[in-house]
Amino acid sequence: MITVSEDGKLFVLNTSKTTYAFRVMETGHLEHLYYGRKIHLDSDDGIRELTEFAPGNTNVYNAENGSVSMEDIRLEISAPGKGDVREPSVELINRDGSRTSDFAFKSYALEKGKEREADIPGSYGENADVLKVTLEDKENSLTLVLVYSVFEECDVITRYCELTNNGEGDAVIERLMSTHLDFDPGDYSFITFNGAWAREMNKNVQKVGGVKLVNSSCGGSSSNHANPFVMLGRGAFDRGLRNQSCLQRKPLYLCREKSLRESTSRHRYQSSGIYMETGERRVLQKP
Repeated sequence: MITVSEDGKLFVLNTSKTTYAFRVMETGHLEHLYYGRKIHLDSDDGIRELTEFAPGNTNVYNAENGSVSMEDIRLEISAPGKGDVREPSVELINRDGSRTSDFAFKSYALEKGKEREADIPGSYGENADVLKVTLEDKENSLTLVLVYSVFEECDVITRYCELTNNGEGDAVIERLMSTHLDFDPGDYSFITFNGAWAREMNKNVQKVGGVKLVNSSCGGSSSNHANPFVMLGRGAFDRGLRNQSCLQRKPLYLCREKSLRESTSRHRYQSSGIYMETGERRVLQKP
């Protein structure tokens, strides 16, 4: 089930066991509020972070919002150039050669049912609740649509994004991640599975602390060498996975797959999507 506040600024996605919530900030950016065990949430009181000033040596977003620093906020997407110096989920070269992106809220739409995609694999079902949030970078004439699908009884939430160039010149995609999650600091483990022929699915547990962890494959598909399935959990996982709290992530469509976990002042976990190696270019033209 998906609920939206009367002012259209708070979005709450509920499955049978979990809740996912985010809101539209005063700057128009999407602030991630919560993802975990199912809770009742009809306002952001007590769950949003209040700031009186930008911390330390961080950059403020603009003069009108002097207490807002993108580096110190949990976000639904991340892009360079406006103060967020962490690993970006969207990285573009604009038609004028600049690399700054600033996607702010424009509109949203609710739909019932998700049709099967004709060209690529994906989740689908007539009982799915779908939320489409449109963000706009006015300076560069780009729109980014975040598509959330809730399969309530299956306890599954999916997300992908659609980027459209509405300008006259071409833009170049260097990275476009389908999912982006920020967590508060905690005792996290990054759990992956790899192996080789006839000895697949060997569990690897890496404690997260002051490092960037990446699970990636350049093979173009999952295989016995690299499994894109990743879990992010709290607590000790060296003795087993039972009765542990964890987030499971599985991409449904792979190009060049990457899962990234970065430990910063705001713990960050990003999921699979398009990413370019040095020298590669993916040009985004106007439709």
